[in-house]
Amino acid sequence: MTLPSDLIFSQTSLQDLVDCRRRFQLRHLEQLAWPAIESEPVLENEKRMRAGSQFHKLAHQYVLGLPVDRLTALAGEGQLADWWLAFLQSGLVDQPGQKYPERLLSCTIAGHRLVAKYDLLLKSDGDKWVIYDWKTGRYTPKRETLERRMQTIIYPLVLVEAGHVLNEGNAVLPSQIEMNYWYAEDPGTTISFPYSDEQYTRDRAYIENTIEELKLLREEDFPLTTEKRRCEYCVYRSLCGRGEAAGTGDYEEIAELLEPSEEVEIDFEQLAEVEF
Repeated sequence: MTLPSDLIFSQTSLQDLVDCRRRFQLRHLEQLAWPAIESEPVLENEKRMRAGSQFHKLAHQYVLGLPVDRLTALAGEGQLADWWLAFLQSGLVDQPGQKYPERLLSCTIAGHRLVAKYDLLLKSDGDKWVIYDWKTGRYTPKRETLERRMQTIIYPLVLVEAGHVLNEGNAVLPSQIEMNYWYAEDPGTTISFPYSDEQYTRDRAYIENTIEELKLLREEDFPLTTEKRRCEYCVYRSLCGRGEAAGTGDYEEIAELLEPSEEVEIDFEQLAEVEF
């Protein structure tokens, strides 16, 4: 099939593709909005998503240098305040070096843009580049689960491809990169993935092949996932005949099947400002 020339790939869209081709088709090709909720209880999950969004904003403003007492007052009380205190005590963003919060980078692979939006990029004095991603989900996934997620593959890859725009025109080498996940509910745990030339070569080939294979698919080549647990938390479940009620199971049981609830949507209008 012929993909739209303006189709932009991200960790979210490519995760949809590998998780369920039908979901990718509905969400990213047909751009179909479907009036369904992802999970129950609705109010609790909506509250958590709002708190996750607010936490990312606070972390962004902290890196920009806004006064801590002012930001702490904005955190208020309750869950968000607990996350915020854990974040301050972690000291992760207090390390010396050049910091790039909420930075969007883009490159071209297989004729299409691939984008990544980083919670924080830190270039240390030793020319090491550390990617930080803040998570506010209920549970901390296993390392092997994170290792195969599209975010872990795409974020270092895009930094290699496009990092020169932040590095005075000099290439960012795979061996200089480390990807770190920090979990607000488990603040003592940071899961790190060092990068390498070999990993970069494999990842680039994998993403390129995935996009090229997508171009060869026909309309009938977008089947529903065989992993029906995914459908319980998909807004298209009723459209696909996979049930109507939203999932209510223990999130820990299906954590590896879902993108984190605080996933930040990419503002594609920013891409005009990004050199690639």
